[in-house]
Amino acid sequence: MYPEMPSIRVTALRLRLEGNTGYAGEWKGPYKLLSVDGETCTIQFPNGPKQFRITVVRPYYKAPDENDQNTDSEHTNEGPEVPSGTNSTPPTPQDDESDTPTPQARPAQRPQRNRQLLAWYRDDLIQSVFAQFDQSQEKEINGLLENGVFEVVKVDDIPEGTRIFNSWFVNEIKNPGTDKAFEKSRLVVQAYNDKGKEIILTQSPTIQRCSQRLLLCLTTCITNTHLFLRDVTQAYVQSTTPLARNNFYIRTPPELVHLFPPGTILKVVKPLYGIPEAGNHWFRTYHVHHTDKLNMTTSTYDPCLLHCIDQSQGFGIVGMQTDDTLILADNAFANREENEIKRANILCKLREKLTPSNPLKFNGGLIAEDAQGITLTQERTCKLIRSVQDRHADTTSSRGKVRKDVSPQEQYVAQRALGAYIASVSQPEASFDLSFAAQITNPEKDDIKSLNKRLQWQLDNAERGLRFVRLDLDSLRLVIFVDSCFANNKDFSSQIGFVIVLSDAANNANIVHWSSIKCKRVTRSVLASELYAMVHGFDSAASIKSNQQQRSFYISLSPFPLLSALTRRAYTNASSN
Repeated sequence: MYPEMPSIRVTALRLRLEGNTGYAGEWKGPYKLLSVDGETCTIQFPNGPKQFRITVVRPYYKAPDENDQNTDSEHTNEGPEVPSGTNSTPPTPQDDESDTPTPQARPAQRPQRNRQLLAWYRDDLIQSVFAQFDQSQEKEINGLLENGVFEVVKVDDIPEGTRIFNSWFVNEIKNPGTDKAFEKSRLVVQAYNDKGKEIILTQSPTIQRCSQRLLLCLTTCITNTHLFLRDVTQAYVQSTTPLARNNFYIRTPPELVHLFPPGTILKVVKPLYGIPEAGNHWFRTYHVHHTDKLNMTTSTYDPCLLHCIDQSQGFGIVGMQTDDTLILADNAFANREENEIKRANILCKLREKLTPSNPLKFNGGLIAEDAQGITLTQERTCKLIRSVQDRHADTTSSRGKVRKDVSPQEQYVAQRALGAYIASVSQPEASFDLSFAAQITNPEKDDIKSLNKRLQWQLDNAERGLRFVRLDLDSLRLVIFVDSCFANNKDFSSQIGFVIVLSDAANNANIVHWSSIKCKRVTRSVLASELYAMVHGFDSAASIKSNQQQRSFYISLSPFPLLSALTRRAYTNASSN
């Protein structure tokens, strides 16, 4: 169940239908809610009951001055009151000639059930769960109006045929159970069925995992630098560029209709959460801030990895992940970054610094520091892994959402994706098994058993991750370990993979990148599969080397070699022939 459903005072519900629903004409509700089964609501319509997802059903709010009526009570006849325990049929006069009265059979009375809605829909529950979010919701709306995110316009001024989207509040209590707990509300546009997003760019770049590991590796190697984390609040609404679409309208959330004049609607003029292209607007705003204000340039292969190009302004490398920023900098650049973010009036939380007592949470991982170096783990994410059942079963998401009667195939896809995400960030040992599992479209019992074995390993080794140690900068070298498995997949295709490490003369090494994928080309020999693996690994290593050489001048690094380690004799055998 959704958290907003308990304790809502409601006598009827309105059904919110968006887009091409197939229902012609205007809305003629409210309609009566019959029952709620999990995430399915049964609504009474004139032509019979129908079922809908709980996400499209909303309470029907009455005006405060209206008199509530009990919608569950049945209409009664306005005849004279009949005493309890007597037949409702009026008595008939008895025949005078009859000495003994004829006994009359009393009709059987059906037991009356106390029919009422579920507890969270009953009228006698006056206190609403939304009452505690009234102030946070008004604060959110007032802040958006002050920032010029949307304008209040009349409904009559909207061009005919323009689509109007719904909006809703995401309410959450931050820091629950502590003295720092507070209510937070965020207005989100329900634009998941936006047809206009097909003609605009909606995908914004995020930092590559390899770039994130390179930052951690350099943190342990470069002296007189520190690792910081910057968290921007309400990032999307702080974008400085207007929406390219000038006809984007949303309805006022039902909780705050009373704050706006009747017959008005909201026109969105700046990016807002839920709008498909909002991420791109924020990326441009934040990226321009770093390139123009901080005098930084983008790396050769990752637009979210930037470094300072003026050595006199300090040393700094920045990795951007939407509203989170990982910063490796000395004191000069760190002070300048702090001053520029304030001068730009970008709202953000206090900047955090990595210390042995203060780990950083970035991009789903935990970055911790100890005497041996820096570790990157995903223990919290690993604990979300569940074994795949070979039958239909109920599942629970990371947000506590329960899905009923999920098929084994759906369980297989969901758990494999979760395990593959963890393997791509901090557990390279699991990459091969999860890549192999991704090729299965209709899993059988043996496939489920193999996947569960790897998932159980990840669950048992939740604290296992990557460790980055200090390296000698004068003897750095980039080493690629490549390998392939010829025709080992079920469709007789080959599996190719590599591991790239940054090491020094003392054989200390830090893993910076790895991959295990199905070869996209048909290979007819072991030599061919090995060559494809070598080319695949060399391309990635060459990009990393080029990126490091781009900033090597600013950290006094001499160009380091690129080495490739081969694991089979196929190359030597082929050359001897």
